[in-house]
This record gives sequence, structure tokens and C-alpha cells, in this order.
Amino acid sequence: MRPSPLLTASILLAQACGGPEAGPTDAAEGWEQEYGRTPSMYEGDASQEVAPPLGKADGAGRLGPHVRWDKGAARVWEVHRAWTDVEPEPGLAWGGDSGLNWEEKYSAWVASLPEVDTGHGRTFELVTPHKRLPAPVLECAEVAIFLRTAFASWHGLPFFLEARDAGKPIYIGHFGFKRHDGTNFGRSPDFSRRYLDHRDTWTRGDDWP
Repeated sequence: MRPSPLLTASILLAQACGGPEAGPTDAAEGWEQEYGRTPSMYEGDASQEVAPPLGKADGAGRLGPHVRWDKGAARVWEVHRAWTDVEPEPGLAWGGDSGLNWEEKYSAWVASLPEVDTGHGRTFELVTPHKRLPAPVLECAEVAIFLRTAFASWHGLPFFLEARDAGKPIYIGHFGFKRHDGTNFGRSPDFSRRYLDHRDTWTRGDDWP
């Protein structure tokens, strides 16, 4: 088995909330430190893949989703980068040859988002690879999830969250919504089959598909 390219993320709601006026940087700083690459050491029987119950530890060394899920039909987006990769191209909030890895680029992007008042709440302008638009007004912890998921999906980076159902882990991420045994959770679909990928048919300036 090769090491999993997945990053495990856990949110501390109390830290993520900086009060009702919290902006994107406040919310992003509420994330617990991510734990790096999670080894997929399990083979064979799915019961070996069940992680122990969550405790007060930060989760370092816990088994995560199986790497084979990356190529499954339930995947939401394909992963072709790691958060530790350093690439020379300029991007949303960094210049060319910045020397930053994708974790550092994410931090730079979050810090660059200008705050705006929509009249319905304080939020920020979301700078995407294609356009700028107001971000939805969300709870502070939801802002952190939203930003991390959006950035990872745009740049082909791994991202998942772990939850519990009936005492067993479920995983929600780039590979879809999965139970610990690899089956789809609930009625979640095979996203790669249900939804068309328009990246090869859309060009900048065209209407959205």
C-alpha cells in the first residue's frame, strides 16, 4: 500500500468562531492543525479499516479513507496534487515562482479576500479562478469548511471530513460520501456519473454551462 494522499481535517467550533463579525481569516484560523499524510495500512477485510472512536487527541496517525476511493465513481473531483507540492505558476493570491506550497497558497488566498457588507450580513468577496462574487453568509465554522472545500476542488487537492454514524466513521470528501467499508453513505450518488464535467467544453467568457 502506498501512503494515502489525503489530508485529515478536524474543526474545533469554539476556536473557529470569532464572534458574529468574524471574517474568512478568523474562521480559517479556527481549524485544528492538519495532520499530513495518513497511511493506509489496512488490507483485505473492510473491518480492518474502522478507525477507533474519536477522543481528545488530535487524531495524528489515525487511519483514514482508503486511497482506492480516489478513483471510484462516487468521487466529486479528481486529485492530482498534494498540499505539500510547490509549483511555479501564479495563482489567486500569489505570483509566479512564489516558492509556496499549496497549504501556504491557501492561507495567502484566505488572507486576501476583501470583506463586504451585503445588507443581509457581513461576508467577503470570493475570488475564484474565473470570477469574483459575494460569498454566502454562513456560520463561522461553515465558512472554514466552505473555503477549504472550494479551494481544494479548484486545484485538484485532497480534502475530507470524518463524522460518525451508528458509532462508525463516515467520510465526506473529494471521493464522495462514504461509509467505513467503502459503500456510499445514505442516498449519496456516484457524483462522477450523476453530474457532467464541463471543464473541457467551457472557455473563459462563455456563459456557465
